[in-house]
Amino acid sequence: MTATWVVASRQQAALVFDQGSLTITMDPAAYQDPKREYQAFVAEDNAQSCVGQVEGLPALVISPDTDCGQSNPAWVEFDLNRIDINVYSAGYSDDQLLDVADSMAQPT
Repeated sequence: MTATWVVASRQQAALVFDQGSLTITMDPAAYQDPKREYQAFVAEDNAQSCVGQVEGLPALVISPDTDCGQSNPAWVEFDLNRIDINVYSAGYSDDQLLDVADSMAQPT
């Protein structure tokens, strides 16, 4: 782990790994229906994205370098027990981020 930060007033936290190459943020989930929100994002955004799964939960999966400027990071977003979790990286692939997300959502 490289760094952490917390914004208590917003109930947000982040974990940064691999010298800043991988970031995980967590905050209260705002979506009533995450799958529908992710589908809307896929339909409207210009980056290559899809609705995938993290341990059976719907997840927004964005491929790196696919927006109009070809500069977006790889990104996986999912809702776990009403916590919005975002895993993103400019150096990791979306498949690698799915592996990280799956490990976070594993039942204990």
